[in-house]
Amino acid sequence: METPVNGAAAAAAGMDVVRPLDPRSLGYDEINKTRDYIAALMARVSELEEILTTPTPAEEAS
Repeated sequence: METPVNGAAAAAAGMDVVRPLDPRSLGYDEINKTRDYIAALMARVSELEEILTTPTPAEEAS
């Protein structure tokens, strides 16, 4: 079994990854960037939820 590499899934998804040698003083920026990713995902989920729960014209007619 392979040991998962921290950040590999994020990098594969096109997200920025914090490297081990990045200055810790910039950690707040990385935390905020992560929260931006989460907020964008939540917004997309809300859009999809609305699409999936909106009745089609045929459903409204019945």
